[in-house]
Amino acid sequence: MASPDYASSNTTYNRGMSLKPYLQRVGVGPRGSKDLTREEAREANNLILSGEVHPVEFGALTMAMRVKGEADSELIGAVDAFHDHCDPTDWEMENLVTLASPLDGKDRLMVWTPASTLLAAACGAKVLVLSDRDVPPKKGITPSIIFEALGYSLARSFSEAADQIRERGWSCVEVSQAIPGLNSLKEWRELLGKRPYLSTCEKLINPAKGALITGVFHGPVLRQMDHVVRELGYPKTLVVQGTQGSVDLKASAPTNVCLIKEGSDAEMLKMDPSEFGLLTVAEELLPSGIEGCARLSREVLKTHDHHAKPAVVYNAALQVWIAMEGRDFRDCIEQTQSHFDSVGLD
Repeated sequence: MASPDYASSNTTYNRGMSLKPYLQRVGVGPRGSKDLTREEAREANNLILSGEVHPVEFGALTMAMRVKGEADSELIGAVDAFHDHCDPTDWEMENLVTLASPLDGKDRLMVWTPASTLLAAACGAKVLVLSDRDVPPKKGITPSIIFEALGYSLARSFSEAADQIRERGWSCVEVSQAIPGLNSLKEWRELLGKRPYLSTCEKLINPAKGALITGVFHGPVLRQMDHVVRELGYPKTLVVQGTQGSVDLKASAPTNVCLIKEGSDAEMLKMDPSEFGLLTVAEELLPSGIEGCARLSREVLKTHDHHAKPAVVYNAALQVWIAMEGRDFRDCIEQTQSHFDSVGLD
């Protein structure tokens, strides 16, 4: 992608929409920098999503926060701003769970979310999948791309997503379509060359404000999520240290997860597929890419004894377990195993 010529750009920026007050707090230096409060971070990110701040200010704020280290209050405030830009939607429905994987996707591994979501919905879970495409730095394969390859339509807004969930039990929406301000930031993010704080915050978007499954790559972020999701008011969150930071449980090795529920301490768990008789082939040996992921998804859902079936059962059971209160995980596995015949592909 060619670098934009901002000097000759016709874009005009509102001088009153400056990030300077926030830069003066976070960009002073190693001794003088201060964290933004939740409300300050919300204000700053609402300005960014408005599309009227200068790209230099966006880059300066992003890198200053990266050097300083992103505070919980800054992550929480950014998510608040994302929610400010979500269209008003009626999310009143039972057994609803939001899946929020990294929006830059995977670049060399199987994407399990589409097949497992179809199976979880067949078991009665209501699943909102948040996805995107062409998000730097990875620009990998995402659930929405695979859903399209399987012949399914995507939602263009959160209200449309809620309608689709009521109709078919699941929906996938691309976040940069539902929150247009994020789409305009993709080019700036690529020019930065480093993952911004947005990469963490995007995985915490949850317009339904209900149960959430999100993915992280690094262990310290896994532990940081406890305070962040509690402050956001989510009643139940499962943070998965999945393949390439996704919500996909590893099908051939244990996966670290953190279960965070209102009124109780966070639980650090190690999900081991061998304990449930679901150990399957290593992801590195399975197809990847758009065609490979779509083909394997179809094969698994249409073939009862497919060698990759345990991985879909495992991840679908996770969605059912978090969506439906009071369920035992082993019961969820048995339920997903028995519902393969209920999954119809478009």
